[in-house]
Amino acid sequence: ISSLKRGPEARECAVAILNAVENILHRMGMLLSRRNIVVLGSCGAIGGYLKKELLHRSGAGRLFGVDIAAPAGGHTGEGVEVRTLDELGREVLWETDMFVGVIGRSILGEKYLEDILLHGRQSRILFASGSTKTVEFTDLENYLQSLCDQERPRIGGHDVKVELSALRDLQTGALQGNCVKISFPDDGSKNKE
Repeated sequence: ISSLKRGPEARECAVAILNAVENILHRMGMLLSRRNIVVLGSCGAIGGYLKKELLHRSGAGRLFGVDIAAPAGGHTGEGVEVRTLDELGREVLWETDMFVGVIGRSILGEKYLEDILLHGRQSRILFASGSTKTVEFTDLENYLQSLCDQERPRIGGHDVKVELSALRDLQTGALQGNCVKISFPDDGSKNKE
């Protein structure tokens, strides 16, 4: 809670997180400025600086914050900020193609994930954990693992095919994440990566 932790250190962490995210996106041929982003933990020290940096890099209406410390009413001078994913609304979740987590716990549970996979309008959805705890997307990891463990995986009554591959740095070979492709054989328009 010191000024150093909540000020310069948090700001530099936010810059480092965005640098890593942008490097990976560029490697994939994507731009950060084109993303519809939800910051989980947007009122925290790091989340606040992430929000400020992202406001300069994304267009109007593309950045949303979720934090239990968000002000009532859902809007701040810096855009939409709500206390829960339910307050954010399904339509926003369906349009989101990047979640950045600096919240220190997992809040994107199975009901949200299924809804996004079945109704989301984005074919590529990115999840970036910005904390050293890397627990922001534990529910996502568990959900995807449960699909992989099923003999005949299904999402919302639909048969799916799940493919996993490692996302590695091209120069060093270091593991930077995982790529999961979910295919809906009966409706290819729902396919997600």
